[in-house]
Amino acid sequence: MTQPNFYESIKTRLSLDYLVGNISNHSLKSGYILLIAVVDSHALFGLVALPIFLEGEELTFRTLDGFVTSLSKFDSIFIFWLLLGLILIIHAALVLYHYRRKHFLKGSLNIPMIVAIVLVGIFQMKFQKIAISLSAITTFSYYIGYFWLKRTKVFYEKK
Repeated sequence: MTQPNFYESIKTRLSLDYLVGNISNHSLKSGYILLIAVVDSHALFGLVALPIFLEGEELTFRTLDGFVTSLSKFDSIFIFWLLLGLILIIHAALVLYHYRRKHFLKGSLNIPMIVAIVLVGIFQMKFQKIAISLSAITTFSYYIGYFWLKRTKVFYEKK
């Protein structure tokens, strides 16, 4: 039996089949749900502070080394929209993955976040409250699902 090369090993570990479908690694599955919940909560905070990100602010940071770094208005706007785009891609990939695996309810959990990001992308401030509520539904659903599954110890059962 030959050892897989490094590229094949990394490619396998980064695939959605490995991340979602690996039943033997229960901590990976619980971490996957918690990671999506944390990413969604950051998106929710970004949608709450939407006027700041639409207008853009010059931000100044002090690093641990004592250096002062600043972001221009364009950079702060670009980073916000880039992160929302990545979150949209993640949720669209999850919907497609669950649809392909015939897990319809798990895939539909991501649809409110997709709708929220599309509403903000198209209409920006007009539907901000609706986008916040849709994002909160997805975020809190992932948190509730994570803590409920941790409490029932579904992650730790051997199959």
